[in-house]
Amino acid sequence: MTLSGADSIRQPRRFAGTAHRTGALAAALYLCLTCCAMAQTANPERLFQQAVAAQQRGDDAAAVRLYGELLRAHPGAVVVRVNLGAALAHLKRYTEAIEQYRIVLASEPNNRLARLNLALAYQGNNELAPAIKELEKLHREDPEDGQSVMVLADCYLQSGRAADAVSLLAPLQPAQPDDPDIEWLLGSALIQAGRAREGVERVENAASKGANADAWLLAGQTRLGLSQFDLARRDADAARTLNAHLPGLETLFGMIQEQTADYDGAEASLALALAADPKDFNAHYYLGAICYFKRDMEDARLHLTRALELQPASAQARFELALVARAEGHLDAALRDLEIVVRQSPDWLQPHVELSALYYRLHRAGDGAEQKQIVDRMMAAQQQSQSQPAR
Repeated sequence: MTLSGADSIRQPRRFAGTAHRTGALAAALYLCLTCCAMAQTANPERLFQQAVAAQQRGDDAAAVRLYGELLRAHPGAVVVRVNLGAALAHLKRYTEAIEQYRIVLASEPNNRLARLNLALAYQGNNELAPAIKELEKLHREDPEDGQSVMVLADCYLQSGRAADAVSLLAPLQPAQPDDPDIEWLLGSALIQAGRAREGVERVENAASKGANADAWLLAGQTRLGLSQFDLARRDADAARTLNAHLPGLETLFGMIQEQTADYDGAEASLALALAADPKDFNAHYYLGAICYFKRDMEDARLHLTRALELQPASAQARFELALVARAEGHLDAALRDLEIVVRQSPDWLQPHVELSALYYRLHRAGDGAEQKQIVDRMMAAQQQSQSQPAR
């Protein structure tokens, strides 16, 4: 059995920006030289050093408290606010971090560190438009700043502008061929831009260089989409070696097992995926389709209905659900869903085939004949395309 591909495979985050943490350390060095401007005693410097130490060891909550104490006594201490913003961002308190950076930029509008960290906070808060706006300014001012380029490319990718991300990153890679971060992000952008064969090799290179489980997962998902099942399994195994509990990994195994006719193994893997994440669209979709294949209509309907609830625009899930409804004798429901699917995906042959047969079954010969004409035209076009010599 071969199922039609699911609408989307959840992709892992491609690039984890480090500007917040590095920014905090750079600021620390600066303030240690200038904190005497805050007071004529050693207390502010000692308090600041304690805050930086907390931040360095990952205790951002303590750092926030200590920076807050400093700012109550010295509200004009710009570098303290930059560090506070970084600590807040690490705690995912992005709105508060944004507020701190805005205060800094009100008095120092050209503070590049604060501007970069502001963009990162916007990105973390899923406010991609203002993040991109600020990062594009930073890039125009200093095209050689690799960090702002990487974050900008990641924002482009998250906002669906994969081609822009490729254009931004491609010039960097030849100068830094061994940088796994560039290769990882560029490969991800190429995949999203529809250049999967080119991109997946870069992602695999990055995965092997950086021992990156997320990269192996994306590579496996991409190989699966290319019907390269052995390579997909190899990449999935590499991801499991690094992180057996990686979200999405059991789903990938289940999808590979389904495509290689290991339906029992696929069911087991997909059940594990749903135990970890009951909102996993692909797990519900593939498990529902497998249940339909095994004629377990009750479970098929359950999983496919849940898949459609998670992604109401999914033509694939709706099509499979229509097949279940038809098998159960609910012909009106099957007809309704098939008619929706052919409107959503007019170039997808199989729904037209099923809809034509259903029209005839419902004694709507005119509609059935119309659909059959569509099927005949589509099949003729496919045959003509296949007969064309390769260029």
